[in-house]
Amino acid sequence: MNNKIRINFSYKFNLNSDKICEFYKKNWDKDIILGNKMFYKWNFIENPFNLKKDYNCLALDESNNIIGIMGLSLRDFFLEEKKMKGAELTTWVLDKNYRGKGIGKKMLIFLKKKFDILVGSGITDEAKSVYLLNDFTYLKHIPRFFKIYNIKNMEKYIRLKGKGIKQYNVSLIKEKFINDSYKFDEVSKKSLLCLDDFQKKDFNFFSKSKKWLIWRYFNHPFFNYIIYCIENNNKKAIFVMRFDVISKMKIGYLVDAFGDIEAIGILPHILNKIAKRNKINVIEFYSTYDLFNSIFVSNNWISTIDDDHIKFMNRLYPPKWVEPATTSLILWCKHKNTSFYNFSKLYINKSDLDLDRPSAGFIKLNFNST
Repeated sequence: MNNKIRINFSYKFNLNSDKICEFYKKNWDKDIILGNKMFYKWNFIENPFNLKKDYNCLALDESNNIIGIMGLSLRDFFLEEKKMKGAELTTWVLDKNYRGKGIGKKMLIFLKKKFDILVGSGITDEAKSVYLLNDFTYLKHIPRFFKIYNIKNMEKYIRLKGKGIKQYNVSLIKEKFINDSYKFDEVSKKSLLCLDDFQKKDFNFFSKSKKWLIWRYFNHPFFNYIIYCIENNNKKAIFVMRFDVISKMKIGYLVDAFGDIEAIGILPHILNKIAKRNKINVIEFYSTYDLFNSIFVSNNWISTIDDDHIKFMNRLYPPKWVEPATTSLILWCKHKNTSFYNFSKLYINKSDLDLDRPSAGFIKLNFNST
């Protein structure tokens, strides 16, 4: 039976994306946004690196029925300043009748022949064992940080140990002195910067080309983003925010930040201003890049991995506690370049992979649609 199973990219099979959406709906154990046709088209076909082709990895049986899918988007990856052929992996699911038959392994072998770099997040226990047996590296917890500005309306979404919250009353924390010579403002499509050439000297990361930035932040079908540019002593950086309200709790998501580290250094101060101006309860972000994270740790931001006196839920649609409140990462590099596994240089943040993917619950609540 396995000899008749074919594995290739979706566009090679010329399959209608509606069939793939239906497969996700039928075979995932809960509602999933990848079953939404509008999101599927934006995420997998309109992505500029995919060049209007569907690169999801499919397994088909002898009757051309889908029996497995690995969600995948092409995206260049910069490793030690060299552009590599990379891919972001997302939800991987097999028909229950074909699990345990080696099809998952064959899908990974196929992808490893096609790419230099493969990265995914939110790994299930079942998928984890297959990845590890096929030379992938597993990072159990992606660093996630948050800062609470107002505890009101947050009771259902935080857990306190003792009187921990008093230590983080923002009014009691003295800010570092910041010279007000900096400025920051919203960015339009025209003035959007691509800093790939600058950034590749400092860390290893997925490309943020101008076309990708426009697609990711200006063309998203469900989320609204605000892009800002910081200028400080002739140094520039970009950061991206998204805001949400859940049961009167106002959340700010720092989705992306890149540019000169001197400009990034004043970002915590700017976020404090944004939180105050918009009456935000809490701001959070994900980042694997130690130098970036150190800027926030030094400004009293809370780590979901290291700080146990206060916790902030990361799954909100519907609300669900996981410990710690973050997610996992899976990585593979064809040439086993040690720099790729240097997590002080690897920069993955909320903009990457599916770390900022809308849930089906979010769509139902905000758009009354599936």
